[in-house]
Amino acid sequence: MDEAQKEILCVLLGRLHALGLLSKAAYDGGVDLVRAMKEIPAFFSPSAAAKEQMDGYSSGTP
Repeated sequence: MDEAQKEILCVLLGRLHALGLLSKAAYDGGVDLVRAMKEIPAFFSPSAAAKEQMDGYSSGTP
């Protein structure tokens, strides 16, 4: 997994923790998991997002 992508995920986890949506333990565990990943899961890949857009799932219309 690219280091920039790891950093983005860690920042997002930090923001969720700051908003009170994640406990400190969940935040710490999430950051540890992100840093231990070797490659990005398909769910987070740009190609998966593009496919969703093309399929209409992200368009906001039912």
